[in-house]
Amino acid sequence: MAGGHMNSSYSPLAVTSMSEKADICLVLVWVFLVMYHLLKGLHQYLTRKEEFSVIIIGLDGAGKTVRQVAIFRNALTDAGIDFT
Repeated sequence: MAGGHMNSSYSPLAVTSMSEKADICLVLVWVFLVMYHLLKGLHQYLTRKEEFSVIIIGLDGAGKTVRQVAIFRNALTDAGIDFT
């Protein structure tokens, strides 16, 4: 410090070249993308739902639709949804 004057624009993290700025930007973008994908994966894991596929086969008038509605109502009731 010459004459007791300190340069107020000095920073220990001062970037001196465009190449260093580009490297820092690439690192920041990479960190952002990694964090985004980690959080997205965590969200998908925490909000996942089971899916089922069901095929109902039977003759005409055998009650396929009646059985389907009964299963649907039972599933909604189990989920806490009043189906009246």
